[in-house]
Amino acid sequence: MEEIGPYSVMAIRRFFSKAYRTYKQAKEDAFSRKNLFYTNVLLSVGISTLGDTLEQTYELTRKEIDVYDPSRTAHMAFSGGTAGVICHHWYNFLDRVIVGRSLFVIMQAIGVSWKKLAMAVRVSGPALKFKRFINVAFSNKYLFYTNVTISVTLSAFGDVMEQNYEIYCKDIEKYDPKRTSHMAASGAAVGVLCHHWYKVLDKFIVGKTVDMVVKKLVLDQFIFSPIMILTFFGSLALFEDNALENFKEEVTGKFTTLYKAEWMVWPPAQIINFYFLPTRYRVLYDNTISLGYDVYTSQVKHGKKTESS
Repeated sequence: MEEIGPYSVMAIRRFFSKAYRTYKQAKEDAFSRKNLFYTNVLLSVGISTLGDTLEQTYELTRKEIDVYDPSRTAHMAFSGGTAGVICHHWYNFLDRVIVGRSLFVIMQAIGVSWKKLAMAVRVSGPALKFKRFINVAFSNKYLFYTNVTISVTLSAFGDVMEQNYEIYCKDIEKYDPKRTSHMAASGAAVGVLCHHWYKVLDKFIVGKTVDMVVKKLVLDQFIFSPIMILTFFGSLALFEDNALENFKEEVTGKFTTLYKAEWMVWPPAQIINFYFLPTRYRVLYDNTISLGYDVYTSQVKHGKKTESS
């Protein structure tokens, strides 16, 4: 395999540097005072259009509508344009009438009050013991075991919640502990992957700038998210008869459903994860947000069985 020469490396760097400068200039032009109105309206139109397209796609999968209706999307786009105009002028009006950083001062005062409260609580015995426990659990020595334990626990809890809901709706007759144990095992596999994935991301993409967060988000959604879904179905297939056939059937029938749900839930959640949190708390945050999503994945996974019962 031929090595990339120094001139090729220079050309690649020059290309990406030029692309980044072009992107930065385009962003500055779009959000400049001169073009801000048009940018805001276009954003509102685009997001409203995308939202209705996603909704109609969801309705098509549930067979609530027969065909995609472009006129409905056009109406939503027009509504988005109107909302964009109103929002643009409203925020300009607010910033002119309410001048200064009074809200910032208020938030600072609230922050100081919470710090004083935290200091008062910290001197108590139980709080100090809990803090020491957290420091040990999330230390480099025990972080792997902590992350896997969190994933197992919340995956199991998510399935317990889903089964209780199905019992309430009379979709199933009684609680199935074996199903919960399988979901817990799947959570263990996912926890192992998440632990190592976040460490790799933070090792190779260092920093918390907007560009770094966007890079992590793109890699997470396009590379790791499909791997996670395949791991989810694969780990559960191990507990069923004809594991390989079951895995193929589940992926063919349900992969797209879960991947669409991933795009609805995780991009905004991961922005907070990548921008504000240190590596050791990423899996904890991930699983906390994922609790509701775990209920949904359990429903998707066992939906066929529920219907057949």
